[in-house]
Amino acid sequence: MPAEERIAENLAYINWTVLTGLAVGAFAAVLLGRLRTDATRGFLAFTALCAGLFGILAYLSDSALPSAVPGSAIVSDPAFDAPRRAALAIFAVVALAYVVVIARRGRAPALGLTGLGAGIAALLAGALGWGGGFPAAVPLFLQLLVLTAATGGVFAAMILGHW
Repeated sequence: MPAEERIAENLAYINWTVLTGLAVGAFAAVLLGRLRTDATRGFLAFTALCAGLFGILAYLSDSALPSAVPGSAIVSDPAFDAPRRAALAIFAVVALAYVVVIARRGRAPALGLTGLGAGIAALLAGALGWGGGFPAAVPLFLQLLVLTAATGGVFAAMILGHW
């Protein structure tokens, strides 16, 4: 099977990875910025809003993932579908709630850490569901974490650069 066809068949997983990475990574940058810097509320609130919206899109993308793609390297374990979706939903709600916290000049580290934890839980559930279970999923989980840090950090930096 040509590479183009394999990519097209797995595009839903690629979309999930990019959207979830942007959402969780941008939120991590917001949380770090809120708790450790004097970044402006406007920048942090806007970036948190974007993270929440990306989280909603990731959730919608997750609900459209195929259960099986013939010939794909990804063999999905449906046992991780519900936990992954729940973690994404919690993440999106918390990220949007954090926008309100920032707008009201609050810090709410517990709420922020809850959101970040939910995002990381979604990444872990994705890795376990698509990586062949533990311990085979560890490299995929690490790749997802690195991608999340890179894409979310770059997204937040681009917003800051234009702020």
